[in-house]
Amino acid sequence: MNNRFLGLIERSIQEHWDLPAFSDYNGQTYHFKDVARRIEKLHILLEHAGIKKGDKVAIVGRNSSNWAISFFGILAYGAVAVPILHEFKPDNIHHIVNHSEAKAVLAGSNNWENMNESKMPDVKLFMLLDNFSIINSKNKEIRTIRDRINEYFGKKYPRSFKKEDVKYHVEKPDELAILNYTSGTTSFSKGVMIPYRSLWSNTQFAYDRLPFIHPGDNIVCMLRPTGITYYCNLSSPYVKDSEGVKYIDYDLDVKVFPSGDKIILDRDEFEFNQVDYQYPEKLVQIVEKE
Repeated sequence: MNNRFLGLIERSIQEHWDLPAFSDYNGQTYHFKDVARRIEKLHILLEHAGIKKGDKVAIVGRNSSNWAISFFGILAYGAVAVPILHEFKPDNIHHIVNHSEAKAVLAGSNNWENMNESKMPDVKLFMLLDNFSIINSKNKEIRTIRDRINEYFGKKYPRSFKKEDVKYHVEKPDELAILNYTSGTTSFSKGVMIPYRSLWSNTQFAYDRLPFIHPGDNIVCMLRPTGITYYCNLSSPYVKDSEGVKYIDYDLDVKVFPSGDKIILDRDEFEFNQVDYQYPEKLVQIVEKE
């Protein structure tokens, strides 16, 4: 299968092995090869903790390189990522962990100090997101394995770890990749199931249509405290020529909140332009329908 999200991740790591991948503000920078090694070490811990392909693994913590490495590592292992906003209250975090049936939890220290392990009885492994240390595990040998992780890593790759060793879970397009919970402004959060085909199509779309981004460029990534809000801009189909990508912006936007609620923005601008530019009636009907 060519349309694989994890295939894109594999190739990106292999092709940019010596380039920087993630960098914390005023902190450490991780190259793609560092990310690959950390992912493999995470896989060793998940395997020995009894985490299987298809199991849910929750991540809760502030934006960080380790958050991103954990996210990709969970998917590369074949598990399902359950990202949780770090601003959520402990009761909501406990609810999401239990409702998702998560078998492992990676938590930032700021979140963990307010969480209660006893309220998540089915979790097999608790890890600290800050440094991947073991908080607790039902397999008591995990602490020893974590302390000797380089030794276990060396046994798995006795002839050194090379880019050719980067081989991740082979997913199916409709296979569940992420269980994403809303902000839960009116009640407990609800989970949205996101398959791999959605991750692949979004990533490939961005790759195809952002030609000004090159390997080695710096990109700032942030998560809003209230969750991710999407803006959908209604426009004409695009055309590409020697000058770039061109389309007509109809000045009508759909805003989708983390809760799933939607509102229409800038309708007054659309109605003004409808008269000013003499939009055909058929065009107006199509836009209104969309």
